Amino acid sequence: MYLYPALKILYIHQYFRVPEEGWSTRSYELARGLAEHGHEVCMITAHNQQSGIQMIDGIEVHYVKIPYENHFGFLRRVLAFLSFVRLAKKEARKINHVDKAYVMTTPLTTGLIALYLKKKLNVPYLFEVGDLWPEAPVHMGVIRNRWLTKKLYAFEKKCYDEAEKVVALSPAIENYIRKISDTETIKIPNLSDCEFFSPAENDNEIFQIGYFGTFGIANDLGQVIELARFTQKHSLPAHFTLMGSGAEEQKIKQASKDLDNVTVLPFGNKERVKEVMDRMDAIYISYKNIPVLNTGSPNKLFDGLAAGKLIIINFEGWIKELIESNKCGFAHDPKRPEIFEEKIRSFISNKKLLKTYQQNSRKLALSQFEKSILIQKLVVTLKD
Repeated sequence: MYLYPALKILYIHQYFRVPEEGWSTRSYELARGLAEHGHEVCMITAHNQQSGIQMIDGIEVHYVKIPYENHFGFLRRVLAFLSFVRLAKKEARKINHVDKAYVMTTPLTTGLIALYLKKKLNVPYLFEVGDLWPEAPVHMGVIRNRWLTKKLYAFEKKCYDEAEKVVALSPAIENYIRKISDTETIKIPNLSDCEFFSPAENDNEIFQIGYFGTFGIANDLGQVIELARFTQKHSLPAHFTLMGSGAEEQKIKQASKDLDNVTVLPFGNKERVKEVMDRMDAIYISYKNIPVLNTGSPNKLFDGLAAGKLIIINFEGWIKELIESNKCGFAHDPKRPEIFEEKIRSFISNKKLLKTYQQNSRKLALSQFEKSILIQKLVVTLKD
């Protein structure tokens, strides 16, 4: 028995992934959760190699074939984004009797699909915002043309204004949207899968720090390599494991090849990530020193919390406030590695302190980010 009448929901996410594929599985977890609450969910997404319809754990997934890789240049990425817009519109016209759409960024071009659904197919939409576009590429210098920048900001605002509700993945994104749009904004951050990830006992002789995710320009993993170089020079008993893939993968491998305290592992699915994460004492999250990048909601933060790991970050913002106020991690300035050394030594030398912070991570995941709590919030948001 369900609290609300069942809805037929059209879910748009260009990068939908199941756990066996790896990367973020947020859209899979939310869509599966909606299906388990009695709703009919049709997902439209892109795939590198296939097209067609598959039933996956109660989700009707419509694949459109669009090649896309992390190492693609800016223009090639834009072409992939626009191809998805065209094919997703075409696919959406085939799906009848839709009550609502849930449109997920990035990229912001999915907003073109959302506006089309509302105007042409009379389907109201909720708009999820995980990264600030065009704010991020503008501040990173990727988009420099003033006319284009102005048009993109206007388009961004229209996507928010026309939405039934906007779902923000972080308090920083929520605050940003509320400043430029009157549409009701709900905060539903990334999910902690506390059933899949759980604390694992280990007694490492060398302190293990893991990075899991994208090897991209925005992540600036060169900072992590320099930190590892500093710790090796100062004989700090710490080892860095970097697992993932991206545009800067080869660059990072080259930069770390002379370091004994760095291991670079290939991208892995959710099972493989858990296997490696279980061996870690701490999770490291890295971003380039650009304030807009600090507004996001990196999924590996929530995996690390669920797994009960010490959280280390190299940036300011809402995540720093979160982990420091809950005593489950710390932030440091990557330009001052001696401060990192001082902080990490206290956890290396004091196992009881480390255990306390790790337990606090798990408590935070269970109390604020456990996936069933956030799925229920989305169910209410869609029908409220």
